[in-house]
Amino acid sequence: MRPTNPRNLVFNVSCDPGWILGETDPDTDTTRTICDISEVENPTLAKYEGKFTALRDESVDDQGVFNMIRDITMKPDITLFIVERIDKRPNKPFEVGDVFSIYRFQTDYPVDGYESNGFIKYEPNFLQNGAFVLNEKVAA
Repeated sequence: MRPTNPRNLVFNVSCDPGWILGETDPDTDTTRTICDISEVENPTLAKYEGKFTALRDESVDDQGVFNMIRDITMKPDITLFIVERIDKRPNKPFEVGDVFSIYRFQTDYPVDGYESNGFIKYEPNFLQNGAFVLNEKVAA
């Protein structure tokens, strides 16, 4: 798998067999004031999550997409951005009006996933690391 840009900073990993990506319930504060009549729950911090499950390439030396995912996420504390394209094939170029979301993560230690009679899987762990942008449109 080759990077999708000349500086080797953007990679298409859309063939992952499983992923979770998106906004989750925000942290809340239940502090009451004298003006509150009953219990309160005020959103404080917006939260998001990201999880990928990749298969393993046949050899650790193969130049496949799964080894590339492993190489990018093998060590902790690497900052990366995951871009989710909405209603568009991942191998198509961006066009004005396309909708996307961007999430900033920091890598944590990965784990291997095992299933009975299944492939060995690689599961990088992602920690929230800053802001995210939901459902933006590509502008001209």
